[in-house]
Amino acid sequence: MKKYDSIPRFGKVGTTQNIEGSYVYVMEKLDGANASFGLIDGELKMFSRNQELSDTNTLRGFYDWVRKNIHPQMLEPEALYFGEWLVTHTVQYKKEHQQKFYLFDIFDTKEEKFLDQANVLFFAKLLNLKTPRVFFDGILDDIKLVEQYVGKSDLTEIPDNGEGIVIKKYSDNNHFFVKMISNKFSEFKPTKSPSINKSDLDSVIDSVLTPQRVEKLIHKKIDLNLLPSEMDVTNTGNVLKTLGSDVVEDIFEEELHIFLDVLRKKISKKTPIIVRQLLEGGTWQW
Repeated sequence: MKKYDSIPRFGKVGTTQNIEGSYVYVMEKLDGANASFGLIDGELKMFSRNQELSDTNTLRGFYDWVRKNIHPQMLEPEALYFGEWLVTHTVQYKKEHQQKFYLFDIFDTKEEKFLDQANVLFFAKLLNLKTPRVFFDGILDDIKLVEQYVGKSDLTEIPDNGEGIVIKKYSDNNHFFVKMISNKFSEFKPTKSPSINKSDLDSVIDSVLTPQRVEKLIHKKIDLNLLPSEMDVTNTGNVLKTLGSDVVEDIFEEELHIFLDVLRKKISKKTPIIVRQLLEGGTWQW
């Protein structure tokens, strides 16, 4: 199965290129369970982010919803229809928008590429599917022009209390997606540029080990029926056991560059000390 790529946060190393001056789509980032379906090898199949679903593992009803609402003969063979299954996570959506599927991408597994948004909208209409709200499409001359849309949403219980936006650029050979998250739901809390001392490592950890990040990972376990939807402090041990190393792996996948920057600064500061110690030992000849 094709796993939908994690979308990096805008501002992370490598995410600022190829956006300004390009044709992009800017759409609302929904906070639900990543899900997909497709006609694969002649059979209608449904997937969560990491595994194929079944009648005993339904991703909180998504498997049953697809069987009821999607006609296989209307699907492109060997294409995966990716979207957000809007179930309760961190963002509070109005009840009428929950238990709905929002199509946001289609991946051609034969050509190994995403279809453009025109095709996504075509198939959404054909299949009577919802899509995330598109705030902007066109040539993006200045990234600041789209910052105004971060958090905008007409689906949330509190107006304009959305998670953020996704900026998407498509091309024939590849795609380039980045996200901007509102401060309320950000999994990264910026700190001052760290100085070079021992306490900085704790500061960096505090900036990336946030309640929002851990809550996101707990919701993913709930989606997979690995944790109950209602819990209290007595479930602490079970939650920690179920999370395993997921928190560490998620931080390293998304924020490893921050730790590397701190290490580079520490090494750069200590290197002159080593050089001086060597040279103080006497005259060197090479």
